[in-house]
Parts: sequence; structure tokens; C-alpha cells
Amino acid sequence: MNYNSKNDRDSSLKSPTATRTAGYAPEEYKSDVGFNLDDDQPLAVEREIAERPERIEILLNAKESMQKEKSWEKGLKIIEKSMNELGFRRYGIFLVNPLRKKLEFHSGKGVNLSKGTSIRLRDSEHVGVKCVLEKRTIRVKRCPKEKDIAGSDCVWVPIIIQNQPFGALVAGTKECRGSVTDEDVEDLEMLAGMCAAFIDRRSIVVEPVTEERSQTTPRYWLDSMEAYIVLEETPGKSVEIFSDLVTHGIPGCVVSRVHPEKLRKKYNLVKTPMLWLSRAGVELSVSPDDLPKLEYIIEDFTRKSTESVILLDGVEYLMTQTSFEDVLQYVQELKDIMVINNSRLIISLYRDALSQREYSVFVREAALL
Repeated sequence: MNYNSKNDRDSSLKSPTATRTAGYAPEEYKSDVGFNLDDDQPLAVEREIAERPERIEILLNAKESMQKEKSWEKGLKIIEKSMNELGFRRYGIFLVNPLRKKLEFHSGKGVNLSKGTSIRLRDSEHVGVKCVLEKRTIRVKRCPKEKDIAGSDCVWVPIIIQNQPFGALVAGTKECRGSVTDEDVEDLEMLAGMCAAFIDRRSIVVEPVTEERSQTTPRYWLDSMEAYIVLEETPGKSVEIFSDLVTHGIPGCVVSRVHPEKLRKKYNLVKTPMLWLSRAGVELSVSPDDLPKLEYIIEDFTRKSTESVILLDGVEYLMTQTSFEDVLQYVQELKDIMVINNSRLIISLYRDALSQREYSVFVREAALL
């Protein structure tokens, strides 16, 4: 599905009986793919007819809930909840990590996988990888390589945003019957379409721009492809360094606990895009639960410019709202983005907010300024 306009997105969600747009398994899987109902077809058909109104209600409820939601993480939980309500005993959500070139397990039920478990995108024989790279649904009757993911009868459905693979849904084995039916596949494709439209609609796009160029000599210079830490109780020196760079020709983006308008007035930053770390749910705010969304925004921003600088303030807030380990991993992934996209990361950090162990681990990730 390619959601290039609002009308495209809306039309794809009108009805759970919408035309299926994804394909099926390639030639080598045909012997393992089955689309017939159970041997006792009359009973199976009656059961499907009886279940259909309930399934339609589940899908419509999911659509309504996602239209109200703003958090990526909560939106994915709605998808997961809907798969459970549709009766799947095993299911999962996988997201593409373009930097690490992996398909990473995000969440699910009845699978022997932990968050972060990944499949390399170069493993082209893996059904899940084939699903996202070829951007089409693959239903497999027997998939021994995926036995720990969705059982022996499973279906992979890609999540496609702007014609690019974002992730995949995988599900298998039903509570009321073992096999996955054509109707199950259609339901999953509807959920994948809702997920794609939701992510696309809730994405924040920030464009690289520079402030009016200062005629003064730069006071600071930071090498690209590096991360730096400024120890301070409140953002001060870190913003000063950032401001010096963006007024000397380097596009920048601010992610902060301080409201953008306060920073703009205090440091006269007129054009620089700013994101507010907050659960307020207002425009240009990012919830601390949405670290994948924030990473997606920063990766997109840095990729659009030959060089750039990112100011991150509020890591202490992120740690209290999530965990030290989650934030540490997030910073490590941001460092990878800096290297790949020739950017710089400035982190404003309050030393006393971390334990000695946390501080010792965290400062290894960046140079102290």
C-alpha cells in the first residue's frame, strides 16, 4: 500500500472487506501454501459467517481507536490487542531497522522472542525478510525456520509507508481452529493498512535549515560523526555550542524538555526545528514512550543534509519515564545515525540525576566537553 495522500489512506480503511492489495507466496512456497478451509468445509463456512460481524467490529474499533491515538507505541499496542481479539494464539509485530539492516521483533504473544530479537535483512530466504523486501503478503503452510514465531501455519503481512517497508505483522494458529483462513489473512492486511496509515499520519517531518549566518568567527567546532556530553543542571552551554554551529552554516534540530518557544526567545533561534519531549500530545511534541518515533525523525532529518547537529536535552526525563537501559540503547543508536549521516550529537546531562554506575556507563558513549 502506498499512502501518498489523505484520500488514499482513508479509502484503504473504509471496510474490512476492501480489496486485498498484497500478493502471495513465491513459486518455491506454493507447495506449502494452502487456501482451502478445513476438510469439513460446510461447518467451517458457517463458522466464518457467524464470526464475521464480530471480526468487523474488532477492526472498526481498532480503526476508531487509532484515529484518536497520537503515540506510535500505543498505536502498535492497539494493533497487537486487535490480533489477540481476532483469536490468534501466536502473533508478533516486527519493525525494520534501516541503519542496522535488520527486521526487529517489537512485541507479540505466544512467541519465544524478546524485544530486540532481530533477523538480518540479508537473510533473503527468511519468510519475514522476503515479506518486507518484496512488500507482499506471504502465507506459509509449513515454516520450520519460523516455528518459534507463529507456529507451523502462519502469515506475514508487510507494513508499507510511502512505498517503503516499515515492518510486518506475523500471526498463526487460531484459538477456535488450528489453520489460518483467507479471512484471517484479509483481517491482518486490514490491520497492517491501518498501522501504515497511522504511522504515516502521526509522523513528524523536520527539514534541515540554518539560521541567518553570523559574521563572527565560530567560537566552537565539533567534529562530525561524534557524540558529545555537556555536564550542566539546565541547558546552557550545550545550547550555546549548538547555536554557534547553526549560525555558521550547519543545520540543526533540538529535542528538549524545555518548551521550544522558551528556547527560541532566549537564544534567538528562529528557523531551527525543535521537538518537545512531553506527553502533552500537542504539535511537535514527542512522548517519552515513542523513542522509535524520535529515532525515525532524527534519522530522516540527518539523512537530508550533508552535515548537521542534534541537541538532545532531557535524557534524565527519558530515563525516569522509561529506563536507563532503554535510553542508553537509544543513545547508542543515535551515535550510529551520527556516523552514517555525518552528523553531531550534543547531549545535555545533569550529573546528579544518575547513579555512579549509570554515569560511568553513560559517559563512555560520548566525549565530555
